[in-house]
Amino acid sequence: MTLLISYLFGCFSKITRPRFLARAIIFIFKRLFKINLLNSKKEKETDFKSLYELFTREVKEREIKSEFIHPVDGKLVSFGQIKNGQTFLIKGKNYSVKELVGQDTESLEGYYFYNYYLSPKDYHRVHHFTSGVYKRAYEVKGALYPVAPWFVKLVPSVFAKNYRTVSVVENDKGSFYQIMVGALNVGSIELVRGLFTYSDKSVKVGEHLGTFALGSSVVLISPVAFDVKEGAVSFTDKLSVK
Repeated sequence: MTLLISYLFGCFSKITRPRFLARAIIFIFKRLFKINLLNSKKEKETDFKSLYELFTREVKEREIKSEFIHPVDGKLVSFGQIKNGQTFLIKGKNYSVKELVGQDTESLEGYYFYNYYLSPKDYHRVHHFTSGVYKRAYEVKGALYPVAPWFVKLVPSVFAKNYRTVSVVENDKGSFYQIMVGALNVGSIELVRGLFTYSDKSVKVGEHLGTFALGSSVVLISPVAFDVKEGAVSFTDKLSVK
């Protein structure tokens, strides 16, 4: 049922004709979610042909000065260290790393995790949070439950149940995992073309990784610990190493 709802919303979001209807949809959703276009390359709502274009908008170029950055505009809702093969993406609830990643991988014991939530008002493009060699990407099939913090507290293991993509980048500090978790009304996660087939491709910090159709979640798994606190973050903000 969640897949069907997300599919129908995806069709609805791509309505471009009649023009008055598309503009009305954009007008309503922009105000409903209080979407700010000041940092968008397109600053006027009339510049967008569909709701989908509004949600997947590009932002103006931002300067990157750090080796590690926050990968999204959103909210860092939890972070910690992986112990006994478990994370606590939501406080009080443990998640199996193996289930989250969806494949047998190297041991991630002792690695660190960072869980970001993107609301519908946020910029929905996700970026590489460090540079390195792009080793692989794969899909993990699943449902499309909501990932809003209030829902995640109610439904156990929602991150391990939802459809998601996993991307792995390696550099001299180790392997870095970036997991884009789908959600209700986010029927598609669009990785940059070729990333499912490319391997050993060099990527730079801040490069576009993929796009959500609406709000959703991103989980980073890193061998490096960062000095962070929960709360709002912006893409390109520095992730300081502890």
